[in-house]
Amino acid sequence: MSTPPDSSVAGDARSERSGAAHGSKPAGKRTMSLLRALRTYVAPAAASAGIVSGGLLYAIVGSDAADVAWAATVAVMLVPLSWTVL
Repeated sequence: MSTPPDSSVAGDARSERSGAAHGSKPAGKRTMSLLRALRTYVAPAAASAGIVSGGLLYAIVGSDAADVAWAATVAVMLVPLSWTVL
């Protein structure tokens, strides 16, 4: 009858290879995870907020303020797009 392998030893070997301690993600993977979340949730929300705020400004104040809001939205949205191209 054989005994099962000690899982703590195997887990320690994996964490040593990946550079992680006690199951935490290495710094590079955490950064990529954060960037993925930013791209998935924050960027579309920011774009939607910019479009809606521009529309509200157009309805309340006029086209000049709305143009500024829409231009700022485009400028802010170009940053993540440019980052993915690099």
